[in-house]
Amino acid sequence: QLEPLGFAYQVTGEARYGDLGARILVEAARRLPPNAPPVGPGSFAGARGDILRALTSGYDWLYPVLSEAERAEVADAIAAYVRDVLAEAERPNTWWVPYHNFIGVAVGAAGRASVALSARFPEEAPQWRDRAERLIREWLDKGFDEKGAYAEGVLYAAYGLDNATLFADALKRSGAADLFDHPRWRQVPRFFAASLL
Repeated sequence: QLEPLGFAYQVTGEARYGDLGARILVEAARRLPPNAPPVGPGSFAGARGDILRALTSGYDWLYPVLSEAERAEVADAIAAYVRDVLAEAERPNTWWVPYHNFIGVAVGAAGRASVALSARFPEEAPQWRDRAERLIREWLDKGFDEKGAYAEGVLYAAYGLDNATLFADALKRSGAADLFDHPRWRQVPRFFAASLL
């Protein structure tokens, strides 16, 4: 809901989309912390990644209609997700590291969030961004072969690359690294086209 409402608000400027999106965003930030059901410990990293993606999209696109208190509340909720995802991804023996699609989904979302929160968390956000970039590069190196084929198949490649692509775009637009230039990522479109044939 946050992505279409935020997009509609950005495109049209209509308050009805912005106001409804902002209400949903603030409630989601309050009701879905990363450490409590239904998203808490033991929940899929992919679920947390997708919720983080939605919160970040809402924060980005609905920012003008949020009060400063709401911005701070949502930013704190997003930061909690980033800390949670990156801590789990860097814990020894985390089962979904290094080449499961959750890296793209969860760490990609955390990376994008780190770019969005760079002004509010100037000390932590660059570290989050760098950790996310390192993990995504490792995922590309170990999950994809030199022809762009993914270890879990085309559908999970697309799912994992969804949030990772948003991170790569935000990273590049911020003037940082260009993940799209990774040699394995450059081959993925060719592999997708060949797999359709």
